[in-house]
Amino acid sequence: MEEMEETMAELYKDMSRVFSSDEEASALFARLSREEMGHKLSIQLERRIIKQNPKIYQGNELNTEVVKQATAAAQDLKRDLHGLSLGEAVSLVLALEKSSAEQHCKGGSDEIPPALGCLLTNLRAGDKAHLEALGAFAKRRGVATASVLEGPKKHG
Repeated sequence: MEEMEETMAELYKDMSRVFSSDEEASALFARLSREEMGHKLSIQLERRIIKQNPKIYQGNELNTEVVKQATAAAQDLKRDLHGLSLGEAVSLVLALEKSSAEQHCKGGSDEIPPALGCLLTNLRAGDKAHLEALGAFAKRRGVATASVLEGPKKHG
């Protein structure tokens, strides 16, 4: 999870630079980058607590494969960023944030120790705030994001 948050922070930092001619976009991405680094620091603190109390956390593993896939997707977007329009970049990063938020929601069972549950709750809240900020920005700019924010349509 730590690598994912760092990758997202780097991605937002790069987005701030790539779209620096757009003051609003650049400021938004710079803020999101700082917040992602805050998430990383929270995870690092939790790691220290786990190392001091390993028995409390035994058997409470998160699905790291999903985190690895999301990290790889963020790295791909970071690599391809220079070829994207602002709208394309916002739409893709919204999808990444939505994926991250969904992953953090899967980690909130009763079996997870309270401290780890609190961390996941805070990360979930951060993801939700990022989705809202990016969604509001996209709406102001006319970027099509409905399918990203609403999820799959229900048929039947």
